[in-house]
Amino acid sequence: MSNAFQAMPDSCETEYFVQVDADMILFPNSISTLYNEIRRSSPLTYMITGSLKERGFGVRGHVKCWKKKVFRWCSFRDVRTVDRDLYKRLRYFGLRQKNLSTVLGEHIPRHSPFSSYLKSKGDIEKWRFLNRPPVRNGNSSFWDIIPRKKLRLCAMDNFSEFVTCYPESKHQLLGTLLGVLTPEGRFRRSKNINYERILFDKVLNAFQQSEDLPHVATNVCGDLQIKKQFVKCYYDSKSSRSVIREAMAFDILRIYCPKTATKKVAKNLLRLLDQF
Repeated sequence: MSNAFQAMPDSCETEYFVQVDADMILFPNSISTLYNEIRRSSPLTYMITGSLKERGFGVRGHVKCWKKKVFRWCSFRDVRTVDRDLYKRLRYFGLRQKNLSTVLGEHIPRHSPFSSYLKSKGDIEKWRFLNRPPVRNGNSSFWDIIPRKKLRLCAMDNFSEFVTCYPESKHQLLGTLLGVLTPEGRFRRSKNINYERILFDKVLNAFQQSEDLPHVATNVCGDLQIKKQFVKCYYDSKSSRSVIREAMAFDILRIYCPKTATKKVAKNLLRLLDQF
């Protein structure tokens, strides 16, 4: 992803450029709105953003218009949260971004089984990189009265939601479970869709399943033990084959391919995840 981001300023021949991801659909006049705002912005403003709406979630994601000249002094680095890393460095120089409240388009990150899987896997890896706790702290009754969409999500939120919605959420659940097994050497680097596509196919091959992931029994998802393993693996950043990681891999196999689930296959699954 860092290479893809850096290709924008490197290839741009104009004063400004707009970053539009493949999973965005922009409304009419969105480009002119961004262009007019950035033209009259302060010299200290390096980027203008417009909000995007995601069906079922509300406002989530942004389309961005950049000033090319800021890249004379900085570039994107190969780290997780590529954009946040750049924003943090630009703040040291007093530079800022301006966020418009105007909704300029739609964000559709879950347009295929693979994209749904990758979005949930990437969320877990990002939160591990940011050291965000996997479980909320505080009084549970307090959290219950606040709308979920107004809270910062945590890993257990996704786990619980995808278990509840299974089998409709079978791809998101798989991404969430595999995300806690990703070693530190991988989740600290920027996302690589080519690597992820190859990994996904190898995981399906290990499961002896097609991309559709046929529905199987889910009683293991309600097991308290897998919840504990999920939290412990979330904190395990090493690529070593620890007992808890092997147990987690085995439980993933029990969910998606119970007939072929063995400890040997679980170890092979970990070897796939540990290659980076």
